[in-house]
Amino acid sequence: MIKINLALKKSTVSSSNTSAISKIDTSALLSPAVRGIAISAAVYFGVGWYFDNQKNVLLQRVSQEIETLAQESKELKASLGKMKQYEEVKKALESDGKVIKTKLDTISLLSKERDAGIQYLRAISRAIPKEVWLTAVQFAPAEVIFRGQATEFNLVSDFTSQLSQTQLFLDVQQESAASTADEGGKSVVAFELKGRRK
Repeated sequence: MIKINLALKKSTVSSSNTSAISKIDTSALLSPAVRGIAISAAVYFGVGWYFDNQKNVLLQRVSQEIETLAQESKELKASLGKMKQYEEVKKALESDGKVIKTKLDTISLLSKERDAGIQYLRAISRAIPKEVWLTAVQFAPAEVIFRGQATEFNLVSDFTSQLSQTQLFLDVQQESAASTADEGGKSVVAFELKGRRK
């Protein structure tokens, strides 16, 4: 029987391995091929790191711009909301302005018509004979209609001619004249005259 001490052999092998690792030739690491590969790897990873860094910087700038634009968008929406309120107020004011302008125009027209009405009534009172009385006077935009009664036909003709001589009435014509009885049973002449206003 043969006995082999394995413990000694194992230690011998392990000690020879460590000396082999320590005896690796480092001059092989400095060879041009290894240096080229190392430089290429360094450039590749350096350029990759640089572009990743630039990408991150650009992404940060873009995200800041997005945040700025979002803030501006909120401010613009708030301003737009205020503008809509102002637009509603503006429309209401314009509507009120139109109503006020219409009222002022009406008041101005009525004021002019009031003065004209007084002048028309003065002219009628100067032209009417004593035994003629009016039951209605209608003023249309361009026309005047007189209705009334008189004691005689010639008084109606006198009234027609005197109205035509005033400066306020034109083309006064007798439309109708008929003999009727008044409420007391007396004979009167009912008439209607038409003319144009100046």
